[in-house]
Amino acid sequence: MRWLASALVAAASLSACTAEWDEPTLDNREAEGSADLIEEPVAFAPRFTGEGSGRVEQRYGLPVGDGSGVADLLDLIGSSSSDFLVGAGDEPAGDVCTSIATSPRLPMTITGIVSLSAQKYLKVPVCGQDERFYASFVVEDDTGGIVVLRDGRVSEFDFGDHVRLTVRGLIEPYAGQKYVVISDAEKLEGSSEVRYTPSDLAFSDADLGRTMRVSGFVLQEPTSSNFNAMVVSNRPLPEAGVGESTAVCRENCAGTCRAKCPSDTANTLCVDRICPAACAGGASFNVDLLPTACWNVSLEQELGRRGVKVLLGSRISVTAPVVSGYGGLQQWVVRTGQIESIF
Repeated sequence: MRWLASALVAAASLSACTAEWDEPTLDNREAEGSADLIEEPVAFAPRFTGEGSGRVEQRYGLPVGDGSGVADLLDLIGSSSSDFLVGAGDEPAGDVCTSIATSPRLPMTITGIVSLSAQKYLKVPVCGQDERFYASFVVEDDTGGIVVLRDGRVSEFDFGDHVRLTVRGLIEPYAGQKYVVISDAEKLEGSSEVRYTPSDLAFSDADLGRTMRVSGFVLQEPTSSNFNAMVVSNRPLPEAGVGESTAVCRENCAGTCRAKCPSDTANTLCVDRICPAACAGGASFNVDLLPTACWNVSLEQELGRRGVKVLLGSRISVTAPVVSGYGGLQQWVVRTGQIESIF
C-alpha cells in the first residue's frame, strides 16, 4: 500500500539516534533446562516494592503534568466507530481505504519508556491488505502500554529508552489489538529500568500493555513447527500415573483445564499431557496435578533461527509486555534476557 509505505518512510526519516542492529552471539549449548538464556541482559525492576500497607508503586513519572499518555491513545481508538484513525492531512487520497476516519485529537504527542525493543516482526491487516512491520516495539508510561508498528531493518529503540512519539495514526484491526500505525519517533536522552509486575494468575485484559513476570514450567517448547509458540504452566509436568483412566474422569479434567488454561493451545496441552496422569488409576482426577494458570509466550523468529532453545519441562520466568495476538493474550519475547532459568 503505497500511501501507508510513504507515510511510514516519512515518519522513520524523523527518528533520531538510529543504531545498526548489533546481532549478539550466543553459545547455545544444549544443557538440561534452558540454554544460556541470560546472555542478552535486560534491565528490569519491580513495579511495586514493599509489602502490605508499605507497598509502593515505582512510577516512571510519565506523562508529566496534564500531558497526554498512552491511555489517551487507547481510549481514542477504542471509542471510535472506525478501526483506523488519522489526523487531518494524513488521510489517503482517493478511496484507497474506506474504513479510515479523521480525529481532531491527532496528531497526539506522548513520552514513554520502551518496554519491548524494536525487534518485533508483525504482519497486520491495514485497509484489507497485509502490511509487514519489521521493527515494531512496545512503549509504556504510568497509564498503560501500546504496540508501535514500525518498518525498518534496524533496531532503533532498545529496552528502557525514553522516546517521544507524535502519533498520527491508530488502528484496531481486531478487537483488543490497538496499535500506533503512523508516528514520528524520537529517542530522548536517558534510560530507565523496565518495571514489571509479578503474577501467578492467567492474563486478563487489565494486563494489556503492561510488563508482567510469570514463573513456571514449559508445557510446550518453542520450535519452528509451532511458530516458536511456548506455553508455560505454573505447575510441573506430572510423571505418568499408574492404572487406567476413565472417560468420565478425562472429561471432568478437560473441563477444569479449559477454565485454568483457556487458550486453545494451552487447553489442548493440559488435556493431552496432564489429564492422563491426573486421572490414572481413579474415577476422579488429582486436582493438585493440574495447573491453576497457563501463559502463552511468543518467541521472535530470529531467536529460533539462532538456535535458542527452551526445553520442555524446564522451569523459567518470563518478563515481557502482555499483548493481544493470534491465539489470545500472550507475551512477546525478542531477547534472551527476557527469559531466566530457575534452578
